[in-house]
Amino acid sequence: MDLNNEVSQVCDAVEHAQIAVYRAQSYNCPQEFQHAQQLIAYAQQVLRDSQGVNFNNEEQLRVKHARELLRHLQETQATLQQ
Repeated sequence: MDLNNEVSQVCDAVEHAQIAVYRAQSYNCPQEFQHAQQLIAYAQQVLRDSQGVNFNNEEQLRVKHARELLRHLQETQATLQQ
């Protein structure tokens, strides 16, 4: 897989998780919450799989932003769980 596709896969996974978390917040529905949890877990796995890849500076920055956004989504999801 070329590096640009790898970065796109990371960003897409986090974006899908973000949408799911927003839906879980909006609808306050257990199914939406569970779906968001699954997408967060998937995004974590995609990020783990991308570790050790030699990205250029721009790609590294995009992956870093995706990682930070995922951390915020995890915090939001944890707050919703309480």
